[in-house]
Amino acid sequence: MERAGGRFTRRDFLRLGGAGVAGASLLGLYGCGGGGSSGAQIDWASWANSGEATRFREYTDKFMQDHPDIQVTYTPTPIYDDYHPKILTQLNGGTAPDAFYAGDIWVAQFIKNETIKPLNKLMNGPNSAAKPEDFADGLWGPARLDDGTIYGVTVDCNPTVLWYNKGVLEEAGISDDPRQIYESGEWKWDVLLQMSEQVASSGNTNGLMFENGINWFYSWCRQNGGKPFDGETCVFNEDAKSVEAFQWMYDNIESGAFTYAGNLPTGQTSDAQFNSNRAAFVQAGRWVLPVFKQNTSLEYDVVPFPTNTDNDMEPGWVATAYMVMNNQTENEKAAFEFLTNFTGPEGQSFRLQESGNAVPSVLQGADDLVTKGSDPEGSQYFLDVRDSGIVGYADLTVPGLPEDIQDLFEKELWLKNAPGDVQATLDGAAQTINQRIEENRNG
Repeated sequence: MERAGGRFTRRDFLRLGGAGVAGASLLGLYGCGGGGSSGAQIDWASWANSGEATRFREYTDKFMQDHPDIQVTYTPTPIYDDYHPKILTQLNGGTAPDAFYAGDIWVAQFIKNETIKPLNKLMNGPNSAAKPEDFADGLWGPARLDDGTIYGVTVDCNPTVLWYNKGVLEEAGISDDPRQIYESGEWKWDVLLQMSEQVASSGNTNGLMFENGINWFYSWCRQNGGKPFDGETCVFNEDAKSVEAFQWMYDNIESGAFTYAGNLPTGQTSDAQFNSNRAAFVQAGRWVLPVFKQNTSLEYDVVPFPTNTDNDMEPGWVATAYMVMNNQTENEKAAFEFLTNFTGPEGQSFRLQESGNAVPSVLQGADDLVTKGSDPEGSQYFLDVRDSGIVGYADLTVPGLPEDIQDLFEKELWLKNAPGDVQATLDGAAQTINQRIEENRNG
């Protein structure tokens, strides 16, 4: 998903923060080092913006200081879209790094190609900095097969919430605070809709900024008690609660209560609208915090997505990426030592300190990085969503499928000038998803 028309897409989320979403960095794409565990040389790779590349270099230097018998090469690459094709080429040519990041829609490809190593035995061994049970269970996604085989470890994560602009709400005459409403058990769809409508009707300001992305859609379905998938089968066109959720999304974009981010002028984004006090609510992870906290005129907080069920919280979307190990590495011991320290509590604490743009995927030892300083005040919700959230469904196992479905929804619903047919769009999308999943399974 490319950024187009000023909207944030799934790849943008992965570039900006957390679990790969944490802002990521692209490290060394040069061949597997030779030698034994003593005096070993290894390479690792990831996608990264400049800030994360700096932090990853710092971590790599620290690791080598702590492990003087291991030499590590780190080479950042800034473009997410260039990363996985490059890794695939290197894997085919035998020059891939010993350990590397894998985006959630690419892990299955590496598993299918048998180019990455199963990690269960190593993770359960005495030299692992973290055991499988130390990570939030809902974050494994496509990196853990149904039989329990683990092929990738979450590097960190980005649970998604609603950020709300206190100043915009107050200017629209709304005195109630969404976080306080949530704590009272009354944070529901009708409350969000009423607030968004009131903001949108009060002037040239947006209510909820609505993003195009299948994981956002699925999250809204779950807030309605919906079940977008039944195992590996897409059923959002048959599941009544999911159909109702999609219709709700469509109707509120049509009415103007929600602003579809794809309709923003080129170069403008939802978080920029929020940051300039022109939007009341944005859907985002913690990746926007470093920018928002620099704006002294911005008053913000976060709250979980509102539900349309009897529960206060339903499973949200947790964006993530994984660290995997080259199946052909000549330095398995050294490569795993780096991988487990990078993804373990100590590594996550080092990488996430002061950056503020991601959430630990380990359950113990680093959570205080999120709640420390209470910025935002509702920062505990990031951890709550992480512990109950969902990475995604079987469509993540088919490279390119999420982007294709998002394009379909945009064309048929979110940007359509004529009235859109929600049920017909869902029927076509589900048919495509299930066909592509089956083809991928058999191919």
